[in-house]
Amino acid sequence: SSDPAIDLDQTASSCVAVLPLADTGIPVFWWCASRPSNGCFVPFFVQGTDLPEAVSAAGTFGRRVVPPSEAEPDEFSSRSYWWVFRHLTDLVNVDRAARQVVARSEFDALEAGFEAGLGDVLAEAVSLRISGDDIGASRVLDTYTSHCVEAATAKANELRERFAAEVVEIDSHFRPYVGTYVGDFGPFQDADFEVKVQNGRLAVDVPGQMVFELLDPDEEGRWYFAMTPLVAVSFEADGAGGISALIFEQASELTREEPESPASEGSGGTEGAAETDTAKSFTADEVPEELKAYIGKYVIPPGLAEMNVTFADGGLVLNIPRQQAGIVLLPPDEKGWWYFSADSAAAVSFIEDDDGGISRLHLHQRFELPRKAD
Repeated sequence: SSDPAIDLDQTASSCVAVLPLADTGIPVFWWCASRPSNGCFVPFFVQGTDLPEAVSAAGTFGRRVVPPSEAEPDEFSSRSYWWVFRHLTDLVNVDRAARQVVARSEFDALEAGFEAGLGDVLAEAVSLRISGDDIGASRVLDTYTSHCVEAATAKANELRERFAAEVVEIDSHFRPYVGTYVGDFGPFQDADFEVKVQNGRLAVDVPGQMVFELLDPDEEGRWYFAMTPLVAVSFEADGAGGISALIFEQASELTREEPESPASEGSGGTEGAAETDTAKSFTADEVPEELKAYIGKYVIPPGLAEMNVTFADGGLVLNIPRQQAGIVLLPPDEKGWWYFSADSAAAVSFIEDDDGGISRLHLHQRFELPRKAD
């Protein structure tokens, strides 16, 4: 059975491989869809030849290969084994303290039964393989996996129905924020972001990703994601005591890339910028001393994104190759954010290392998601 103490919050699935001691033995791969603490490990076999259909099924998007820009977020489908357990996890998290114990007890019993029946199945499959009947051996293994998957699915659906019917009281402190907000930014087009309560915390269900729990708001009203300090949300009031919009704020972190060789005086660049394609129209003498530390190339490895901070017209300028050039940065505000002069919803900040040098850049973006009518 699974020990909830070793569960990782972001585990999408888990596998335990049991290898045989003898050459004639059959390895067993116990696979669990979703979190081990409220999921079920089911035996699968390399020697099998046919997976249950539900295990291979995707969600609403289906199994299609398309360019990333055309891909839509995958969503729940009752025909998909993984999605059934993902939905069960979401329901458990609504009241995890009570529901996780129930789910674990039910699946512990199932896993014990699967393990109890496994010895006879393996013995039969090994006997058939030794006699030369590999097809028969595979059929025995596939049948057992299918039986276990069906039992696990039935139990998961039983628990889903049970938990969905239970009414969990929402803390009055969270109630004003709970609802659906519509996002149209980045990969999201008219996508529903659901704000809910999970594990006693406010949480945001990001379409096609996962449910992110939020920390309590800071003094500025930002609810940071519990798993990362780079993403936060806040809420916009409508003037009548209600909430009209969800403000989604995220920061992308880029690491400063040191040039291969330092720039020399009069070379057409400045220290940390000579190797960039956009930093050669000025000399080191032109750059004010207080700005030199920021100029350079910043990247998300391996080559996922690149930004160049340069100097022009007395201030810092940001260039994003193949996207946008000449983004004038306003002087930093009290918290050290340099806002885009033409876009008040975007800014950058610079992060120092232990030696006082600039090692990273954060790109801050702000998106407003209007609340969907109930």
